[in-house]
Amino acid sequence: MTRAIVDVHLQPDGRVFVFTYSRDTGGFWVSDGLPAVLEDATDLDALGTAALTALEASTEGVVPARDLRANPPDQQLLAWVGVQTYAQYAKGVRSAKVHAFYGDDGTLNRLLVTPETNHGREGFTPDVERRQELAAFGAESIGSALTQALHIARD
Repeated sequence: MTRAIVDVHLQPDGRVFVFTYSRDTGGFWVSDGLPAVLEDATDLDALGTAALTALEASTEGVVPARDLRANPPDQQLLAWVGVQTYAQYAKGVRSAKVHAFYGDDGTLNRLLVTPETNHGREGFTPDVERRQELAAFGAESIGSALTQALHIARD
């Protein structure tokens, strides 16, 4: 069984950032490059498709391990959005995490969508009591679950 992880951040201006996470060769899940950007979260199919695309890009054991203190995974993001600290980036952001589990044959067989609570510079923590396990893995159902999770997430 393999896993894939995606973070979806609703920005204060309404844009949505969809981040791919990959497990590096050292075993840490790190943001894998800059996010895909959607203008808003109103198109459920587009939101779900962006999440599915990011899940497909998520890898395990491919990204080289690095010194996370010297080369933090958010360094590129902070420069891209033009802020100095993660706390500045996170201000007003609502977050949801998607965990996907694939069988040995590559078939998606479990998908969890979890709203998160924003703790500023400490990052986001899952609200597991409000986690949804999806029965359907289509783009629109994933987009709908993400919209619900972002609505109840705390910024």
